Amino acid sequence: MKRLLSGLTTVVVMVGIVTACAEQDSSGLSDDEVARYSRQLTEALNNRDNAAMETILYSVFRRTTGLTPDQENPPGISETAWHIILCRNQKALGRIITEEQFEAMRDRFRFGAMIALSVSDYAENTEKVIQCGEKSSDPYSIHMKRAVDWVNGWKTASGEQLYKEALEYRDKKKEWKFYELLENYLLHEAEDKVYKPALYDRVQRAFQENDTSYGLIYLGSLADDDYLPAQLEIARRFRLGDGFEQSNAKAVYWLQRAQSLENRQEIQDRLDLLLAKLLKSEHRSIETWIKYNISPTR
Repeated sequence: MKRLLSGLTTVVVMVGIVTACAEQDSSGLSDDEVARYSRQLTEALNNRDNAAMETILYSVFRRTTGLTPDQENPPGISETAWHIILCRNQKALGRIITEEQFEAMRDRFRFGAMIALSVSDYAENTEKVIQCGEKSSDPYSIHMKRAVDWVNGWKTASGEQLYKEALEYRDKKKEWKFYELLENYLLHEAEDKVYKPALYDRVQRAFQENDTSYGLIYLGSLADDDYLPAQLEIARRFRLGDGFEQSNAKAVYWLQRAQSLENRQEIQDRLDLLLAKLLKSEHRSIETWIKYNISPTR
């Protein structure tokens, strides 16, 4: 996870988070302001207008912390909605944002918790806020605790669960720019659990990003570990000379291993076409690889 945090630590700020439990001061907002902000937020949520949502929450942050429009943003504050999770004025949020709205912003809480818990300097203070939340019934504390529980749940979640959630965020990442970071964190956790579909996903992304050397090395490793999609892909690449030196013999070797894993007519059809083209020397090479348990991955 550390490699994914590069460049992100400057985005995180704990604005008085240590005193969040102790202060619980007045929100400093009139009833009219609360009604107006809540109405605007509801409209933004209904319209799935992320830009408007972020503007509203940032306005609340400025209003409740005494910042004026001509003042610079506090160091590290990003003009995105999740930062409000970490600001100290929980009471203002509890008044403005309803339970339903908090639920709609669940992923922003998850992102805030993910960042805060991943940066060691902030993790201890974040836990203090959560301990406070366990004794409170306000929506802010409840949802912050749920978000932290979600992040901590990665430790016991299966690679399959993590990968499934990562793909769900991938499908939504055009809606909000930080969905991609949630996706990447979950993929990384799934990879750490050696979940083969997640590892293969990383290989495919490496090729898309022109990181060919990484892609080829780990493609070969997954193929040798009897992961069928990787075996079919490495066979295709050897057959076409895509990233590797063209070799019908190596393509046949991997297709034969794939066929032994899962007997499919389509695999057999590809094998038959290539076998008809093989030279005697290529047949001998395949026999040697099998006899001495050599996997041709280069």
